[in-house]
Amino acid sequence: MTENITPQQYEVLKLRTGQEIVGMTRNTTTGVHITLPMMCHLTVQSPRKDTLATFYPYAPMSQDATIVIPNNMIAHRNKMNEQFIPFYDSASAEWMQMLDEGKVPLINNLSTSNESRPIGFKQHMDRVVQA
Repeated sequence: MTENITPQQYEVLKLRTGQEIVGMTRNTTTGVHITLPMMCHLTVQSPRKDTLATFYPYAPMSQDATIVIPNNMIAHRNKMNEQFIPFYDSASAEWMQMLDEGKVPLINNLSTSNESRPIGFKQHMDRVVQA
Protein backbone atom coordinates (compact mmCIF):
# COMPACT_ATOMS: atom_id res chain seq x y z
CA MET A 1 0.00 0.00 0.00
CA THR A 2 1.44 3.38 -0.96
CA GLU A 3 0.94 6.27 1.39
CA ASN A 4 -0.72 9.50 0.33
CA ILE A 5 2.00 12.07 0.84
CA THR A 6 1.52 15.81 0.55
CA PRO A 7 4.45 18.14 -0.15
CA GLN A 8 6.56 19.18 2.80
CA GLN A 9 5.79 22.50 4.41
CA TYR A 10 6.92 24.40 7.49
CA GLU A 11 4.38 23.95 10.27
CA VAL A 12 3.79 24.44 13.97
CA LEU A 13 2.04 21.51 15.65
CA LYS A 14 0.45 21.90 19.06
CA LEU A 15 0.26 18.50 20.70
CA ARG A 16 -2.45 17.41 23.10
CA THR A 17 0.28 17.41 25.78
CA GLY A 18 0.66 21.19 25.33
CA GLN A 19 4.04 21.05 23.58
CA GLU A 20 4.60 22.92 20.33
CA ILE A 21 6.84 21.40 17.69
CA VAL A 22 8.05 23.12 14.53
CA GLY A 23 9.50 21.48 11.46
CA MET A 24 8.99 20.32 7.92
CA THR A 25 5.81 18.24 7.87
CA ARG A 26 4.34 15.62 5.57
CA ASN A 27 0.92 13.98 5.92
CA THR A 28 0.82 10.18 5.69
CA THR A 29 -1.63 7.48 6.65
CA THR A 30 0.37 6.78 9.83
CA GLY A 31 0.35 10.40 11.00
CA VAL A 32 2.34 13.57 10.45
CA HIS A 33 6.02 13.04 9.64
CA ILE A 34 8.15 15.90 10.97
CA THR A 35 11.66 16.33 9.64
CA LEU A 36 14.13 17.95 12.04
CA PRO A 37 11.52 18.65 14.73
CA MET A 38 12.43 21.50 17.01
CA MET A 39 10.89 23.50 19.80
CA CYS A 40 11.16 27.27 20.08
CA HIS A 41 11.47 29.47 23.14
CA LEU A 42 10.86 33.21 22.75
CA THR A 43 12.42 35.66 25.21
CA VAL A 44 11.94 39.43 25.22
CA GLN A 45 15.28 41.23 25.54
CA SER A 46 15.28 44.50 27.47
CA PRO A 47 15.56 47.44 27.10
CA ARG A 48 14.99 47.41 23.32
CA LYS A 49 12.11 44.88 23.41
CA ASP A 50 13.84 42.62 20.86
CA THR A 51 12.68 39.01 20.86
CA LEU A 52 15.25 36.22 21.04
CA ALA A 53 14.07 33.06 19.28
CA THR A 54 15.92 30.00 20.58
CA PHE A 55 15.34 26.77 18.66
CA TYR A 56 16.32 23.45 20.20
CA PRO A 57 15.78 19.82 19.15
CA TYR A 58 12.53 18.11 20.14
CA ALA A 59 14.22 14.73 20.73
CA PRO A 60 17.89 15.63 21.17
CA MET A 61 19.13 12.14 22.02
CA SER A 62 17.56 10.55 18.94
CA GLN A 63 19.67 9.83 15.88
CA ASP A 64 16.58 10.00 13.66
CA ALA A 65 16.00 13.17 11.67
CA THR A 66 12.27 12.40 11.29
CA ILE A 67 9.57 11.53 13.82
CA VAL A 68 5.95 10.52 13.34
CA ILE A 69 3.20 12.12 15.42
CA PRO A 70 -0.10 10.19 15.27
CA ASN A 71 -2.99 12.38 14.13
CA ASN A 72 -4.91 11.80 17.38
CA MET A 73 -2.05 13.42 19.36
CA ILE A 74 -2.29 16.75 17.49
CA ALA A 75 -4.52 19.45 19.01
CA HIS A 76 -4.00 21.83 16.08
CA ARG A 77 -1.51 22.75 13.38
CA ASN A 78 -0.66 25.90 11.47
CA LYS A 79 1.80 27.10 8.89
CA MET A 80 4.92 28.54 10.48
CA ASN A 81 5.19 32.32 10.45
CA GLU A 82 7.61 33.07 7.59
CA GLN A 83 9.62 35.41 9.81
CA PHE A 84 10.82 32.38 11.84
CA ILE A 85 11.74 30.10 8.92
CA PRO A 86 15.34 31.35 8.43
CA PHE A 87 16.03 30.94 12.16
CA TYR A 88 14.55 27.43 12.17
CA ASP A 89 16.51 26.52 9.01
CA SER A 90 19.77 27.73 10.54
CA ALA A 91 19.24 25.95 13.88
CA SER A 92 18.04 22.67 12.34
CA ALA A 93 20.89 22.62 9.78
CA GLU A 94 23.45 23.21 12.54
CA TRP A 95 21.89 20.46 14.66
CA MET A 96 21.86 18.01 11.74
CA GLN A 97 25.51 18.74 11.00
CA MET A 98 26.46 18.10 14.64
CA LEU A 99 24.59 14.77 14.54
CA ASP A 100 26.10 13.72 11.21
CA GLU A 101 29.63 14.52 12.38
CA GLY A 102 29.10 13.10 15.87
CA LYS A 103 30.15 16.41 17.35
CA VAL A 104 27.35 17.48 19.66
CA PRO A 105 29.15 19.56 22.33
CA LEU A 106 28.37 17.59 25.48
CA ILE A 107 29.58 18.13 29.02
CA ASN A 108 28.86 16.22 32.19
CA ASN A 109 29.94 17.65 35.50
CA LEU A 110 28.84 14.99 37.97
CA SER A 111 31.98 15.59 39.96
CA THR A 112 32.51 16.06 43.65
CA SER A 113 33.67 19.40 44.99
CA ASN A 114 37.34 18.36 45.08
CA GLU A 115 37.39 17.08 41.50
CA SER A 116 36.98 19.07 38.31
CA ARG A 117 36.96 16.34 35.67
CA PRO A 118 33.63 14.91 34.48
CA ILE A 119 32.79 11.38 35.62
CA GLY A 120 30.27 8.84 34.39
CA PHE A 121 26.98 8.01 36.07
CA LYS A 122 28.21 4.63 37.33
CA GLN A 123 31.29 6.20 38.92
CA HIS A 124 29.16 8.91 40.50
CA MET A 125 26.72 6.35 41.95
CA ASP A 126 29.61 4.22 43.24
CA ARG A 127 30.95 7.27 45.13
CA VAL A 128 27.50 8.09 46.53
CA VAL A 129 27.01 4.53 47.79
CA GLN A 130 30.48 4.44 49.35
CA ALA A 131 30.00 7.75 51.17
